[in-house]
Amino acid sequence: MLITSADYNPSSAVRSLGMKISIMTAEGVKTFLTEDIISAEIFEGVDMSCERFLSRTFNFEVRDKYGMSKPLTAAKVTGSKVSAEFIINGESLHVGDFFIERIKTDNLGVIARFQAADIVSRMSRYITGLAISSPISLSELISYDSGAVAGLNFICDSVSGNALVCPTMYTEVDTQKRCLLFLAQAALSSQIWVDRLGNVNIKILTYGAGHSITLTSDDILSYSDQSLRSYVDYTEVSGENNKGKYSGVDGSYFSGCNMHSLKNDFLAAGNAAFVAKNYRSAKNLRYELKLRTRCNPAIEIGDRVEVLDRSGSSIGEFCVAAQTFHFSKSGLYADITLASASTAD
Repeated sequence: MLITSADYNPSSAVRSLGMKISIMTAEGVKTFLTEDIISAEIFEGVDMSCERFLSRTFNFEVRDKYGMSKPLTAAKVTGSKVSAEFIINGESLHVGDFFIERIKTDNLGVIARFQAADIVSRMSRYITGLAISSPISLSELISYDSGAVAGLNFICDSVSGNALVCPTMYTEVDTQKRCLLFLAQAALSSQIWVDRLGNVNIKILTYGAGHSITLTSDDILSYSDQSLRSYVDYTEVSGENNKGKYSGVDGSYFSGCNMHSLKNDFLAAGNAAFVAKNYRSAKNLRYELKLRTRCNPAIEIGDRVEVLDRSGSSIGEFCVAAQTFHFSKSGLYADITLASASTAD
C-alpha cells in the first residue's frame, strides 16, 4: 500500500494513522495502542559491501500503563518478544518482530522506554560452529539444520543458493552471526539481512534488475543528501580451509589504486575469483541517495525503486539499503538510504 499526499499527510488527524505494539509476556500479551505510544523508531538495513550483518532495531516510548518498567516486572519482561504494526487508513501492516533488551523509565515510572532488536542481536551472543568436509551448495547446506544454520528460515536467490561453499572453522567455534556472515560472503559475496518475518535473506543485490516501486515528489518530503564514494579499482579475497589455501582477485592493480581485501575461510577454492568480482561490484555501489518520505511501510530492504525528481524526471533506479521509520503523534515518516552504481562505472 503506497501512502501518497492524496491519502496521508504527516500533519493530518491521528485517526487515519495508528500503531500497535504487542509484548508477549508470561502473563499474556500486553498491548499498547496509538493513544499509549509517545514515539517509536524502527531501523532496518543491509550492508551492501557484504562486510557486516546488521540487526534490525526497535526503540519506543510508551505510557507505562502496565507498570512494566518496575524493577521486578522489567526483569521478567526483558527478553520478551515484541511485535510492531502500523495501522494506516484502517489497514494493518506488520513491520517486525523483536526482543526487548533494555527498559528505562522516568517520571517515577509514568513513561517507559524500550530498546529492542531482532534475532541478529541474539546471534551475536550465541556461540556455535559450521564445518563440512567438502564443497556443497548453499541451499543444500542450510537444509541440514545443524550448527550455525539450525533453527532458522532462509531465503536465497538462485545465484547464491546454487553457489558452492566449504565452511571450515579453524577456531572450532564462533558466534552464529559471524558464521552466517562468512557463509554469505562465501556464496559469491552475497548480502545478508533478516527481514520483518525473521527470515535470513542471503542474496546478491547487485544482480537485481528493474524496479518494483516508483517514488515521486508527492511521496518525498525532502531529498536529503546524495554522495558518491571513490571507485574501487581492485579487490582480493583469500582464505584457507581443509582443501588448502586459495585466493582470487578482480580489477586492475597499480600504484596508488583503491584496493580492498576480504579474508574468508568458508569459500570453495574454485569460486575465489567470482567472490572477488562480486565483492568489487558490491563495493562500487557507491552512489548513495538519502530521502525523507511520507512513508511507504510496504517498501522493504532489498527492494528496487525508481526515484523521480520534482520535475518528474527519473534520478535513477536504486536498491533500498536502509530505512528508519519514525512514528509519533505528529505523524509517520521514513528516512531511506538508496544505493546504486555510478553511471560513470
